[in-house]
Amino acid sequence: MGKIEKRLGIVLAIVLILLLIQFGKSYTRNTNTYSYTKSSYINCSSLEDINMESEISDVISTFKKLYPVEYKKVCSPFDGMRANTENYIKLGRSIGILAMKKLPKSSDETVTNFAKISVKTADMAQLEGADACLGMMKGQYVPSSLEKEMAKLTNDILVTYNENMILPTEVQVQDKLRFIVDKLYLVYGDDLNILQNLNYPLQDKSKICRISRDLYKEVLNLPRNQSIKVLRFMVAASMNNL
Repeated sequence: MGKIEKRLGIVLAIVLILLLIQFGKSYTRNTNTYSYTKSSYINCSSLEDINMESEISDVISTFKKLYPVEYKKVCSPFDGMRANTENYIKLGRSIGILAMKKLPKSSDETVTNFAKISVKTADMAQLEGADACLGMMKGQYVPSSLEKEMAKLTNDILVTYNENMILPTEVQVQDKLRFIVDKLYLVYGDDLNILQNLNYPLQDKSKICRISRDLYKEVLNLPRNQSIKVLRFMVAASMNNL
């Protein structure tokens, strides 16, 4: 693997980490949010037994309305199961993963907000220390104060997704990506390898947070039209690693 390919792989590793945090792991807290009875069961044709003020419920409802075929497929394994918090969280996670795959073709504002939330996530993990940064690396760190923003982001993706959008190619963004990754290497050098190998001997694990934050900040600092193209490419390319 050449230097450029290796560095691009590291960038995509950062993106994938934060995608999994925001869409695969974000529905884990507030376990008393839902109202249900002991005799109620999940009915994929109705969401009346959920407290619709819940952020997860809003996402499920939006997905069901806009993508009924996909909803039926993802909901069917839960149909008839006990309508409890645990099962609705699992359903919400499943929908979150599908929403993640729609992110590259969502609106400019939504893609930009994903990057901004990623910066916040890294900053919050760094404040909590090296263990939180390592947890973020493993997709296990979820800042509870951002859960509402993450749920809104998921909802915005579902609403603004444009299936016919043509995504930028690597050729169109490679100069900007090379520029950004070269800047990261000037600061962090080979410590960037931690993002692809958890066994890499990095003394300061909090660098994981700083590297992730700096990547998104550098992308957001590009002129808006270039920033959007780079973000779309980065997110779309990361999907190949799922």
